[in-house]
Amino acid sequence: MSPHAKPSAVSYVPTIKISPAYLVQYFTRLSESEYRKNNYANFFGEKEKPKPYSGEMSAGSRKRLREACELMFEITDEKRYIDRKQKREIVYKIGFLTLTLATPQEHLTDRQLKEELLAPFLRKLKRFGLVNYIWKAELQKNGNIHFHIFVDCWIGHREIRKIWNRLQAKFHFISSFANKHGHFNPNGTDIKPCENMAKACYYMRKYMMKPVDKEEQLNLGEGEKSRDLGKTWDCTVNLKERNDTADFATEAEFKMIDDAVHSGNLKETKLDYA
Repeated sequence: MSPHAKPSAVSYVPTIKISPAYLVQYFTRLSESEYRKNNYANFFGEKEKPKPYSGEMSAGSRKRLREACELMFEITDEKRYIDRKQKREIVYKIGFLTLTLATPQEHLTDRQLKEELLAPFLRKLKRFGLVNYIWKAELQKNGNIHFHIFVDCWIGHREIRKIWNRLQAKFHFISSFANKHGHFNPNGTDIKPCENMAKACYYMRKYMMKPVDKEEQLNLGEGEKSRDLGKTWDCTVNLKERNDTADFATEAEFKMIDDAVHSGNLKETKLDYA
């Protein structure tokens, strides 16, 4: 910059970011041109460029997945069902699903399985009341891809297995399984109720956000270094839109927060950086 150039002015705009369990109150630094043009369209937008999925997750992706899971739990209504084995009523919010293939996927690519099995499976769940979902793709030690899914509806084990196996039957999975095991009903599905946020977080940490070593995951697919699984995870648009809740705030809104802190409805934590 020329020594005679006029330095650009900087404005600090009050901002609030709202999450299900907390809110962050801070000031956003904007240059004079940004402030004057009111050009905030992409200020909080997604800045990472998509990369081929190798099995590992970036810090940003893990953060977005966690926020989507927390938000889904908060906005989902409670449900009830009778557990016949335990002979009691279970109150829950979301269900945790696992889907695995009956036999090796062989020539079918990971992207094909998402398009031909996972996507139609989620569409079929809509008749059971599915509105929001979050899925995570992962490689097993045998090289097969499998899926972990949070759903905001409940369906029984038999119904889930029937839907998943019918979709697998369009390919070679069910017939190959029958040739080896003598029947056409492999158990490649599991569903567990998340009765509270602690249980949802347990499944999230154990299955959806666990650390993954890049080289280890790549080596699972018989050394296929160029293997591209596509997206690491995805969720309904509703969760994506609500997940980004940072916005510029007015003095009145800041006052409302201060009043809530003084009344004891909010606990305040002051940090230089958060």
